[in-house]
Amino acid sequence: MRHAARPPIPEGEVGGELSITPEGEVKALALGQRFRQVLVSVRSSPVRRCIETARAIVRGAELDIDIVSDAMLGAPGAFITDPEIAWENWLRLGHDGVLDHLASGAAPLPGFAEPIAASGVLIDHLLGVAAGPGLHLAITHDALMIPLLATRLKRPVAVPERPDFLEGITLSSRPSSC
Repeated sequence: MRHAARPPIPEGEVGGELSITPEGEVKALALGQRFRQVLVSVRSSPVRRCIETARAIVRGAELDIDIVSDAMLGAPGAFITDPEIAWENWLRLGHDGVLDHLASGAAPLPGFAEPIAASGVLIDHLLGVAAGPGLHLAITHDALMIPLLATRLKRPVAVPERPDFLEGITLSSRPSSC
């Protein structure tokens, strides 16, 4: 799931210290209330806005669940092989330019992993740490969800299809009936 709403990331910054907005916190608390009966575990990117989202969801669920910080979900995440080189691309292309590239299904930018392989690694990781039935929530960023979607859909991901704040992707270890 993508983290709750945050303010815009200032140009030339990564936004790692940005908090979620008050409205984002309210929505994350409400989501936690809806998840109360099924939420089993929570993992989060170590980035502030993801941790804050996870805490708000757990508070809303009124559950005593430890939040596990998981670098596969961000900082750097499964799709980045060299954070310094990846950041150079972020500065050169801007956030939207990097997202557009990740959504295109094109060859990876320098500093980024090959998308199909990285998607497989991330999915295997998430399914491997989800022990037992119930909802195992992973809070991350659009920059991880977009290439994951593009590789699973086997096509570019258009802007209207990209995950908004608190939107998610469902992964299951059970075979699909579809």
